[in-house]
Amino acid sequence: MAIHSFTSRLTKKHLWYLVTFCSFVAGAAVGWIYLIRYAPSSDLLRYVFWVYPSGIAGLAMGFSQWSIIRRMHKYTYLWIPVTTIGSIASIGAALTFVVALPAYSEGLFFHKIGGMLVIFTLIAPIALLIGPIFQWLIIRCIGGNLSSKELSKICVGWIVAAFLPFVMFYLIHLRNPWIMLIHPWYRYFISLFLYVIVLNIPSGVVFAYITRFAIHPIKSNTNASLHV
Repeated sequence: MAIHSFTSRLTKKHLWYLVTFCSFVAGAAVGWIYLIRYAPSSDLLRYVFWVYPSGIAGLAMGFSQWSIIRRMHKYTYLWIPVTTIGSIASIGAALTFVVALPAYSEGLFFHKIGGMLVIFTLIAPIALLIGPIFQWLIIRCIGGNLSSKELSKICVGWIVAAFLPFVMFYLIHLRNPWIMLIHPWYRYFISLFLYVIVLNIPSGVVFAYITRFAIHPIKSNTNASLHV
């Protein structure tokens, strides 16, 4: 009753912010815990380890957002796979840039990294935009009139959200030597909290804000038909 009373006071926009943020952070945490508990054994899975946290986070975020917009149109279920795939692609692309750019700046791009990573680097700019472009297309298809200018803002938001976990990793891992001074037993739980929760908070905030366009896609076309 208390939860129902609380949610009933929230506007649709506030509810969108809440479920998007919580689902992304919780999904990423589950993915990281699974990755830590069941470390990938094959070489292939080591290269695509980000699929676990980013895929579960994208799936959780897409499903929670769909639960709010599902009555807008019968095809809004496509929001779930698009958001999931977009999350995997954008975070994977950001990781590729993070790994490849230092080698490129040193002039050792083709010597220090493998040929497969070179291919990933070439397609990374496209992968960064898969999520926002397809979300924008879904809203356009159900009667929204979002402009290309609004699409550019959404793309920038997705790119920022994709790179933020790596910025947070740098700040947590390299800028906090005090962690090593803590007792090993406590250090494990503190590090676990920092990496599986705090690491993903900024991205959750950005995703909650930048995807809010989905809750009011139809601005002027008042006669657009919405299906349950």
